[in-house]
Amino acid sequence: MEADPIPLDHPERWNLIDGVLGEGSPFHETFGRYADGVELTTAVLPRGRKARLVPICNENTLGIAGLCREIHDLLVSKDVAGRDKAMKFCALVRKAGRVDASLLLQRLKETPLAPDLREIVEARIRRDA
Repeated sequence: MEADPIPLDHPERWNLIDGVLGEGSPFHETFGRYADGVELTTAVLPRGRKARLVPICNENTLGIAGLCREIHDLLVSKDVAGRDKAMKFCALVRKAGRVDASLLLQRLKETPLAPDLREIVEARIRRDA
């Protein structure tokens, strides 16, 4: 229902995505889906994440390729953000058995964070595993 695209070729256009495709937009009202444009620096992510991007290109994307975050990188980012909506997403993904807790903890070690925040996120990952 929601995507957070980063316009890599034109990073300054993230806000255009919000205006045209964002939550509450005519696009959202028409198709029941929306996009929150984001900047490259919006999320805190593990080192090496670019090498793990997952290309998505199929009939649903009309042949246009998009690069998505690998699921463990995405969950670490959402765990670091700690927003209620992000925590609900993480819980659903974990419940579906789509992640490996030990790999999440490894990716957390590869994420630049203040020590106190790292402890909070690690405890959250261990609790939810």
